[in-house]
Amino acid sequence: MNLLILFILFTFSLNSDPFDYVDKKYASYIKNTKKIDLNLAKKRLKKIIGPKAVFPFKKPSIHVSKSKLTLKLYEKGKLIKTYKIGIGQEPKGHKKYKGDNKTPVGKYHLVTKNPLSDWHMFMGFNYPNSKDAKQALKDGRITKKQHDKIIKAEKRKAPPLWNTKIGGAVGLHGPYNDDNWTWGCIGMLPEDFNEIWIAVKYWTPIEITE
Repeated sequence: MNLLILFILFTFSLNSDPFDYVDKKYASYIKNTKKIDLNLAKKRLKKIIGPKAVFPFKKPSIHVSKSKLTLKLYEKGKLIKTYKIGIGQEPKGHKKYKGDNKTPVGKYHLVTKNPLSDWHMFMGFNYPNSKDAKQALKDGRITKKQHDKIIKAEKRKAPPLWNTKIGGAVGLHGPYNDDNWTWGCIGMLPEDFNEIWIAVKYWTPIEITE
């Protein structure tokens, strides 16, 4: 997608969460320019979890089912809420190339938050990961140099290369327009997306299955 991706700069201490930095830096922009009230998202989740709910979650995780068109949000392994989603225009199969309109299948981690996105807001995950890179190198879809950079990025818990033949800049965003309408990302209703935005941390695991 033609998105303005906000890459996280790794100038933080080991105890800092880059997502927290983005939330604080762009809080006014999100509220006043985007007209997004994240407090409403907190109130909705508190109705499920309880008034003492903490954001972001202490140990969030996400599971996406492409066939069921659902995204499940967990805290410490406990299911909190299930959301309706839309996925790529080619719903079956794993993403292999830029422009194939497929949503990846595998285990990934959230690595970017972009409140400047034209698609409501955007959270990217680390496709391609090391598994994708190894298979792509074997198949001749990327070079050894590109492979090594993707492997190194994962070891550093950093965003991978997103400008190779196998694509990138895949993640979650709003809105939900249809079951199969994106170029490979996961589309959600803005009010649902906002709940994920406030719940997750940097490197939150996201598993995507068929």
